[in-house]
Order: sequence, then C-alpha cells, then structure tokens
Amino acid sequence: MIRPIYWLYIAHLIETLDARARRSRTTNMWTDNLVKTVIIMLNFSRGGHEGDWSLHLLAAEAMLPYFRSAGCHNYARYGAFYIHHMKGLPPETMKKLQHDAFVRHIPGIYK
Repeated sequence: MIRPIYWLYIAHLIETLDARARRSRTTNMWTDNLVKTVIIMLNFSRGGHEGDWSLHLLAAEAMLPYFRSAGCHNYARYGAFYIHHMKGLPPETMKKLQHDAFVRHIPGIYK
C-alpha cells in the first residue's frame, strides 16, 4: 500500500514542477522528458524493493505512454497485458500481494 506521507510528497513535488513548467518552455521540456520519467522509474523500483504492490502497479501503468512514444511496442503491449491481468486477480491473491507476498524480505535491507 502506498504510504500516505510519500504520496503527499510526490503530489506536492509534481504540482511544484508543473507550476514552474508553465513559466518556461525549457523547464517544461526538462520536467516532462526527464524529471517525471525519473520519478516514475524510482517509484517502480521502490515498489518492487519495498513490496508495495499498489505503487508497483501505479508506476508500471505510468510507464506505458513512454514505452509507446519511444517505439518500444512489445513493452507497451505486454505491459498493458500485465497490468490488466494483475488488476484482475482474485481478491485473496490481491490481498496477499498487498501485504509483501511478492517480494522476499531480507531483514535490514530496504525496510
């Protein structure tokens, strides 16, 4: 489950970046093409490392437009397939995944 404080921080960061991007075309280009994509990749990595299933799916879904625009058609196609099937899992399986069942936790690392 996405930690509320983390989500508020990211939402505030995106709002600040969007406000600054409206002032300058160069800032807009850097924000859209680099900063937001790096945030998405970091969220994907964090979701996998911490066992945060909802953050993992959210970041995977946010990557799809970038795969399409970069011409990575197989990533876009199979990424959409993956997300569709993961969101359609039975409730008991989804509950297990939301409670760190998809990552092996080694004490002292990441959490």
